Amino acid sequence: MKEKLAPLIANLKRAFDDLSEREKKLVIAMGSIAAAMAIILPMYLVGSSVAELEEENAELSAVIAEIEASRKDLVKRKAEAELMMSRYDQKAPPLGTFIEQEARKQGLALQQVVDQPREALGDYTRRRVRVDLQKVSMRPILDLLVALENSPYPVTVDRLQIDHPQDGDSFSVQIGLSTYDRAEDDDGGGR
Repeated sequence: MKEKLAPLIANLKRAFDDLSEREKKLVIAMGSIAAAMAIILPMYLVGSSVAELEEENAELSAVIAEIEASRKDLVKRKAEAELMMSRYDQKAPPLGTFIEQEARKQGLALQQVVDQPREALGDYTRRRVRVDLQKVSMRPILDLLVALENSPYPVTVDRLQIDHPQDGDSFSVQIGLSTYDRAEDDDGGGR
């Protein structure tokens, strides 16, 4: 290998010696610039690649931190969904009887109870009832609504109409109450 490079180096040395002083300075300056670029350019490319990787790692770390932060929220949502679904484990009693019992606890007498037709909604069957109360004060009505909402059954008040037909503390109230039964739990019983 040395034998092959020796004639090449000798030719380059002879060519360099044949150059004028000014040309020698230009070749040395050009060689210095080429050597500097050969050293600096790879260092710059490696440095910029490392910077890009660090930037990408920072973005990935931010996404992972966001996922970890939302994990608690997801666990909370899952627990709430399981709690909501567990309410369907206990089937609501016939709605007319249920609301009459709750009204009696509040000292109210129902004027009229009307069962509505059942509706199939996917995996669930909706049962509804409408009740009318006449000449009642507001406090027992509010207590009844709270008792209905806080019951362990999957019931919801989907209609509330309050009329104030006369002076005083007397109201006419219409309440619509619904419940949802899982289709496989549905036994066809009404009120």
